[in-house]
Amino acid sequence: MDEELFKKKYKLIRLLANPLRLKMAYIMTKREVCNCELKELFNTDPTLISHHLKRFKNEGVLIEKREGKWIKYRIVDETITKIINILFENEKR
Repeated sequence: MDEELFKKKYKLIRLLANPLRLKMAYIMTKREVCNCELKELFNTDPTLISHHLKRFKNEGVLIEKREGKWIKYRIVDETITKIINILFENEKR
């Protein structure tokens, strides 16, 4: 068994284990969003949103796209997208 592979997958699971990050990941696997939109959706401090975005970015699962003065974020990791789809496949949207 490849120990590094297990560590990598464990990090992804830990990343999604936080309720706010799970919600953020759900949205960011569906579409691009900016920090300000996430702040409004979750009615929380923008520094907290930025902290969580940094966690996603540090794990290499997030891309940033600049549009004028805004930065939009999207999850591009196939494993996270699959996990989100499995978790929510039977839920009404």
